[in-house]
Amino acid sequence: RKWHSNILRSHLGPTLYFLNLNSVEDIKLTREKVRAEMARHYSLNTKEKWLLHPGLLTGGKGLDFMTKLAPIISSNRRLLIMGGYGPKQKDRTFALEALEKIERAMPGRVSFIESPTDDDFKAMLLAADLLLLPYDVGLSERRSSFLSAMTCAANVWTTIGEYSEPL
Repeated sequence: RKWHSNILRSHLGPTLYFLNLNSVEDIKLTREKVRAEMARHYSLNTKEKWLLHPGLLTGGKGLDFMTKLAPIISSNRRLLIMGGYGPKQKDRTFALEALEKIERAMPGRVSFIESPTDDDFKAMLLAADLLLLPYDVGLSERRSSFLSAMTCAANVWTTIGEYSEPL
């Protein structure tokens, strides 16, 4: 695990991935299977579009942005917020307040998946229709949620900022 840090001179978070996603057909078949499993496991509707925000629920991760999605979260879309609370009490307080605001903005259209296993995290990255990574300072190459999303063939939407310039 240390070799990547020595080469890049930077610590990288853990990256989750599926073996055998070698073609569009592999991705499609695996996604359908995984989506059905996650729907059963978390009581989700496969007919809905899943917009997923993964990672720790801490400041800087764009949780405040989620309320702006209310106009597009219609009856056939669900916002999935998946992750854990930060390590400090202030992080937990921030997360609970943010989740409450988001639920008020789109009642009945939000699901929170707390502290999923690595396998469930990986599966949801593939199963979701769109990953939302609205980081306050933009996308950094050190974001493990982004690296995992890319290796799980996810569709990712992110923001510009200090670390990522407009395309």
